[in-house]
Amino acid sequence: MHAAIPAALTLRQSSRIDQPLAIALLEANIITDAMLQPRPNMPLVDVFRGPDERALCIEGLSTWWNSLQYKSISSIFHWNLHVQELNDGAGTYPELAGHLWFCMTRDQKTEIPRFELHQRITQLENTLPGFGQTVMALLRDAIFHLPTAFDLWFAEDIAQNWLWQDATCDEELLENARVEGGFETVQEVIDSGHVTTMAEFFRDTPAWVTTPARALSRKKFRRAAKSDFELAVVAACNAISAVTSAPGFTVKSHQVGSHQADCDSIDSCAVLLWRKDSEAVHVIDNHLDDIGNSGEYTEFIDAAPVEPSHAGILAYKTRTENIMRLAQATERLLNLVGEPF
Repeated sequence: MHAAIPAALTLRQSSRIDQPLAIALLEANIITDAMLQPRPNMPLVDVFRGPDERALCIEGLSTWWNSLQYKSISSIFHWNLHVQELNDGAGTYPELAGHLWFCMTRDQKTEIPRFELHQRITQLENTLPGFGQTVMALLRDAIFHLPTAFDLWFAEDIAQNWLWQDATCDEELLENARVEGGFETVQEVIDSGHVTTMAEFFRDTPAWVTTPARALSRKKFRRAAKSDFELAVVAACNAISAVTSAPGFTVKSHQVGSHQADCDSIDSCAVLLWRKDSEAVHVIDNHLDDIGNSGEYTEFIDAAPVEPSHAGILAYKTRTENIMRLAQATERLLNLVGEPF
């Protein structure tokens, strides 16, 4: 097995989920006929005892997962699979009774991949207005279809929902903070350092970075590339488009990530920032401190409810294989336009 493949699978509950899961995996051919055969020199008492559903589930899922990791091998994305009942710290889901959580975690033996984007994306934008923005838009769409990431768009969502709330400008934000905090003047609010203004958050960030559009047509996008670097970026973007436009790609962004468990994650598949010293870093750090102190969080970077049936298992299998292919293609682009830090 390749050294980069994390061979890890966990069934977190005991016998209650083993039998229905084993039947579903057998129907989906993840547990194969060969796995049901007695091992050579197996004691007769084990032969007559019948199959161990839990062991079969682990063998079948591990074989599939490791095969998937090998086919979509990555130097930066290393994920493990966990299966458990649909019951988490945030509550139960009666409308999904009988479903299981198929969850991913980042392999803790590896570092979270971290990238700063401004230097190389700006280089592309300076080549032709709209070039860098188009790459940024495609990258954002790809990241939104991968497990939870701590990125500049994630940070902006936190700021909008928790820091700025209903405020539409800094003047309104500071006045609200003055009233709520009992300050006499807005300057006192600023001097307190407790408010992150929109100007501070978006400093040195072009307006199109947080809401990038595919500003160039396909023809203009291809023609914009002249240098080896630019040609490689276009090829990497085409590779992502090939994955997401394939007939079997049915992954929806709202169906990927830890949010499906209705609980915030303290981990991520990657950290992507416009600038590594931006205010977004502090927003994300403060958010993680808050949920860590609350005790209501998960370590999963993806959590998918799966019905233990032939159709449910095949749907999850197809979904996850598509995510892995997209991760591999996204890594190729990140290694070109991102500066590791």
